[in-house]
Amino acid sequence: MNTKPLTQKERHKTKIKNLTIADINECFYLAIIDSAPDEIARQTEKEYKKTGKIDYNFMYKLDWEHIDPEAIRQNLDCWIERKMGIFPNIQSLQTKN
Repeated sequence: MNTKPLTQKERHKTKIKNLTIADINECFYLAIIDSAPDEIARQTEKEYKKTGKIDYNFMYKLDWEHIDPEAIRQNLDCWIERKMGIFPNIQSLQTKN
C-alpha cells in the first residue's frame, strides 16, 4: 500500500514555524544520516546522540551512490516536524497513538 500521496497532502499544508535556519540545517543533516546506509552515518549519529552536535564534514565521506534523495526528503519532513513538536503530522496517525 502506497500512502505517500495522502501523507504528502496532509504534511505539505503545514507551515514551518518557530525554527531557525540553524534548526533547518540540523534537520537536513539528520535526514541525511537517517538515509545513509553506511558506518560513517552510524558513527555520526552516535556522536550526535552523545554530544548534541554534528560534525558536518561526515557528508564528504559518504558513498552518495547508495543514498536515495527521496528518502532524504521524507526524513527531512519528519525531522522538521520533530523540531516543531508536531511529529507525526498526519491526523490519522495522531488519533491512533
